[in-house]
Amino acid sequence: MELSTEVQLLQAPSFQILETLLYTPESGEVYCLLHRRIHPNTRRAPFSVHNKTSAAMKRCVRLLFDGKSVELQALPFVPWTAPQLQDLEVVLDTQPVCSRDVFLRFKTTHRTTYNEARARASIGGGKAFDVVLYNERGEITETSICNLAVENDAGELVTPPVSCGLLAGVQRSELLVAGTITEGLVLLSDLQAAAKADRRILCFNSARGVFAVKLVEGTTST
Repeated sequence: MELSTEVQLLQAPSFQILETLLYTPESGEVYCLLHRRIHPNTRRAPFSVHNKTSAAMKRCVRLLFDGKSVELQALPFVPWTAPQLQDLEVVLDTQPVCSRDVFLRFKTTHRTTYNEARARASIGGGKAFDVVLYNERGEITETSICNLAVENDAGELVTPPVSCGLLAGVQRSELLVAGTITEGLVLLSDLQAAAKADRRILCFNSARGVFAVKLVEGTTST
């Protein structure tokens, strides 16, 4: 019997709702997008949060909610250099995620699935920047820290739907609204075909924005 979202959240180890993004004081718009993530996330979590935030400087903003307190961390934002952006490589994970795992749809500090995938791909200790996840049906979902979109043979940038088992990221939502990307299934074979044909594979999150990556063969451990 499949557990409901509420039951999965209540039975999980202690966790906090998490959001990390870039705040730029000249616009403030990205910071305000927090409300689109925080409040949908807390509707089913066993606690609630108040709709009050503030910030005044350009920072990488990290927010944590545990049901009793709100912790705000403002960290220095270090931009990537042009050479760093030109050589970002990703590898495929060797094990599928479960599309029914609620913690793939809610951004929290309970990141076991992501951490295990990063360990298998030696992220942080090897050449690859990140690892691409896929579910039990062979559908691409996201990377361990980003949403992604893959260019199809019609030139459209397609991002997987949340039903595949992934986070509905803030940057992803903005790109969908703008019509920059469209939503649709992306199979393993689609990703591999795009890489072979040198079509665009984009990663994006609200802290780093949008950037291109290259799928490469990686050395992973099971």
